[in-house]
Amino acid sequence: MSSYKIGMNLRVTENGNQGGRKYMEDTQAIRFVKNDEGGFEFAYFGIFDGHGGGEASKFAKQYLLDEITKYDCFWSEDDEDIMWAIRAGFLDTHFAMWKEVDTWPRTVSGLPSTSGTTASIAIIKNSKLYIGHVGDSGIVLGFDDSRSDNISFQFFKDHKPDSPEEKKRIEASGGEVVAKSGVQRVVWNRPKLNHKGPIRRSTPIDRIPFLAVARSLGDLWSYNYFKEEFVVSPDPDVTVHKVVHDPNVPVSYWINPAEKLVHHALRKWQARMLKADNTSCIVALIDAQGPRKLSILRKQREENFRRKQNRQHSTSPKKSSNKSPASTPDKDNTDPSKPDTSPLTWNDINECDDPGQVPKKESPQAIGRTPPGSRSLLAPQPL
Repeated sequence: MSSYKIGMNLRVTENGNQGGRKYMEDTQAIRFVKNDEGGFEFAYFGIFDGHGGGEASKFAKQYLLDEITKYDCFWSEDDEDIMWAIRAGFLDTHFAMWKEVDTWPRTVSGLPSTSGTTASIAIIKNSKLYIGHVGDSGIVLGFDDSRSDNISFQFFKDHKPDSPEEKKRIEASGGEVVAKSGVQRVVWNRPKLNHKGPIRRSTPIDRIPFLAVARSLGDLWSYNYFKEEFVVSPDPDVTVHKVVHDPNVPVSYWINPAEKLVHHALRKWQARMLKADNTSCIVALIDAQGPRKLSILRKQREENFRRKQNRQHSTSPKKSSNKSPASTPDKDNTDPSKPDTSPLTWNDINECDDPGQVPKKESPQAIGRTPPGSRSLLAPQPL
């Protein structure tokens, strides 16, 4: 996918797995938005890790981008305006859930829904990457460096209750953080189940260590009526990054890296003898702007195939009029020192790392490698 407004070529995969959970509460969003001229204005990716039911993550997937793009300032070229629209869109989505919560399934105890979701989004526009984030779903930039091993870094810190900054904010908003089973959680000050009527300062409450993230969309149970703010904050971290890409990156076909990351995360759960959580991932491979690299590679593959066929034709032995059974080569006793002149198949060409080289039949190369120097935008949820 390419456009002068996006500013780069993108190849995108996504994958999700329910893991060992009873329900799948994760959702993912991938959208390429066109402008009036028919070109692509921007690309949008989102990961939403739901908890307490899947209603909040489904709501965020459906409405978050619309809440962001409704602001005129989002369509400007100014980074501050775009980031302001992203932040406002997060908050508007959160408050829109308040209007819908009565339609969501209630808890087993008959209380209003406790559904909430992390939200980590990436918008690629004008060769820039705009990030909005609440919760602990990650967005990672990974790339190859010829001087060292593969490098990756996360754009932001997770919003966890044990973070000193988040714990201070939670306590300032009237909340509390308590450890349960070794995990720091935000406390739900819930009225006792037999309570009737409005909530007052004298209302008996149960202090329940409840949520292991400090910010989210939804989680309306965390609203502190005395402080008039949410203990679990919907206010996102928003940043912008210039995506640097190398036009000399070699091209190659690739397997589904999102699926590989999800399976890797599931194996880590299994190795620890734990029930795997819902795990979802989106990967966007970022290429330099210009001709699509898959088109370039397809053309090179066709040229390699024709070159191989021409070479076989030019080196084929001339027919002899003296036919003899002894002159017929034995397929099972072929001399390994001689080159293999059997026709090259598409599988053989697929196994070529370098599109300019024809692979040897006896030593096929690995397929699906991520090209050195390429950038991958990852949004895994391994743990």
